[in-house]
Formats: sequence, structure tokens, C-alpha cells
Amino acid sequence: MSEQAGGIGAPQAGERVVLESTFGFDDDPLLRMLVAALAARAELTLAAADDLQLALETILAACDPALPVRVAFDLEPGRVGATVDGLPATLRELFAAPESTAGEQGSVRDPRTAGREALPSLRTIVAAVVDVFAVETRGSALSLRLEKLERREV
Repeated sequence: MSEQAGGIGAPQAGERVVLESTFGFDDDPLLRMLVAALAARAELTLAAADDLQLALETILAACDPALPVRVAFDLEPGRVGATVDGLPATLRELFAAPESTAGEQGSVRDPRTAGREALPSLRTIVAAVVDVFAVETRGSALSLRLEKLERREV
């Protein structure tokens, strides 16, 4: 993890924190703590921090916990951006899927068993809790960009 600019107080314009690691279920508390600290530094509300945590946990839960992923956080007052790089391009279908799992039962997009209602796609879940959600393919890897905006009321 590295921090380019910083100090105590509000973040400097263009401040970035980078975390490169594998992420498994056991790492969720570390991720929650990091996101909460960065969101507080950027003066986001607790609700906004929770939304960003949920989005990142949802994304990382879909990944192979043995593969390293890079998460770069960009901080400004009232804004935290997060870019998740190094995801296999095979996950593109999960994050670029339509709003619900309306595909054929048993497909990647539709994990439901017979007789169950359709579930929202991962894209729908993540996009519902962040202000910006973009999916990009970079070479053979997938990159996801998230952004959460909201100032803490004083």
C-alpha cells in the first residue's frame, strides 16, 4: 500500500492509495477498515462509505481469491474513486450483464435453480450503490472504475 500525498486532514487533490493483494473472504475486515478510513479522510458520510465497501466486496467476491488484484483509491474532498485492475476478462459478462439474470437457467448470468425468480445482475447491484460504475477491457484484463460522492454534513 502506498500513499503519494498526504498528512493529517482532508486529502490533497490527486491523492492516491494503492493496494495490491489477493482478496479472500477473510480479508473483508481489512478492506472494510481501509475503505472506512479513506472515506472518512475524503469527508464522505458513513452511508457513502458503506456503499463503496459493499460495491468492492461484491466485485472481489466474484474473483478468484488466489489471483492478485490491484485496487487504486483516488481521494478528493467529498469523493473517493476506486479502480479495480487485474480482473480476468472472463468476468466481463458478469459486470456488463443486463439488469437481471434473465438468461437461460444454469448459465453464468442465471445461477438460479428451477422455479426461482430472476436475480439482479452483479452490475445492477454494484451500480445501485455507487455514483459511477464503468467496465473497461485493458488487453486481456478487466478494469472496473467506481466513484462515490457525498460530503459529510457539518
